[in-house]
Amino acid sequence: MFGWSGQILHIDLTKKKVVKEQTAPHAKEFIGGRGINIELLYKGIKPGIDPLSPENILILGTGPLTGTAAPSSSRTEVTSKSPLTGFWVRQTLEASLELNSNSLGTTVWSFTEEAVSQPTCTLRTM
Repeated sequence: MFGWSGQILHIDLTKKKVVKEQTAPHAKEFIGGRGINIELLYKGIKPGIDPLSPENILILGTGPLTGTAAPSSSRTEVTSKSPLTGFWVRQTLEASLELNSNSLGTTVWSFTEEAVSQPTCTLRTM
């Protein structure tokens, strides 16, 4: 799909493993970082999990207009299961992540499990 950077990175912090997935199949049904994030959360966690457990997912996603001059396009959606409500929770942030994500060819980052030590995720263009 035009406007999407092309891939979703599923990052397992325990195994230190990254799995790449194409954005296009998700983009045909869901618009923007919010829609794809919610779909990934819904499909990625089991019903009834504790939101504070390692099985919960933290997802960061950008939209197809990210990095363009469109109003409010420089936003990143952060999505996870809420410990307060047990439902999904989202927050929008504005940072340099959006512009960097397009140059990396990545639209969504999905973090799972827990890190053995403090994780550092470095993203570089090749």
